[in-house]
Amino acid sequence: MIPYDKILYKQRYKIENMFAKIKDWRRIATRYDRCAHTFMSTTRNLLA
Repeated sequence: MIPYDKILYKQRYKIENMFAKIKDWRRIATRYDRCAHTFMSTTRNLLA
């Protein structure tokens, strides 16, 4: 078995997930949605 630091991997997991969420919501933050309806519905889902 290869030794590893559980605390370090938990922190790394949290950071990687944070960047994944930022990438998911990048479209909304930069308003890449061209349709106002799509932008508003996505914003409502974010706030819900």
